[in-house]
Amino acid sequence: SKIKGDFFLFVDSDDWIELDMYETLLKRANETGADAVECGWFQEYNGKKREHNKQNIDTFGTETLNALVKHELSDCVWNKLWKKECFLYIRFPSGRIYEDIATTYKVYSCTTVVCSTAESKYHYRQRKASLSKDHTMYNLLGRWLSYKVRYDYLTNLVDEDSEMIILYSLIF
Repeated sequence: SKIKGDFFLFVDSDDWIELDMYETLLKRANETGADAVECGWFQEYNGKKREHNKQNIDTFGTETLNALVKHELSDCVWNKLWKKECFLYIRFPSGRIYEDIATTYKVYSCTTVVCSTAESKYHYRQRKASLSKDHTMYNLLGRWLSYKVRYDYLTNLVDEDSEMIILYSLIF
């Protein structure tokens, strides 16, 4: 692995982070012993900004998977500080859109503690020409495949309510 430190962040090329994001999330990781720490984010589109707030939560083991499915934690990888070991054996699917949906649950299933902070530190810039907004059959199939693989993997690991949420995401 080319990562030199114990923790790292993903930042998409057209996004930006607050200068203290790494420091803020690392402090929370050290306080909780977390393998991953999530923060809130600002979604910027067409000159408008919308904040996606988080709560301070700590999850352990399968609680984390239920929190992910119930949207208490997000599927995206870019608003998190990750312990390097989280991605030792997990890779993003090659050539598929919605790769976060196909990956984050696998990483979370290998963690002990995941937490979030109420502070918003990431700026997600959404463009009109974004691949995720291009509703071609190829992209829709990629989205469905990501949710299908996630459903197959999580079915016996999450509670019944979470299982229904995952199933619903396959349909809509």
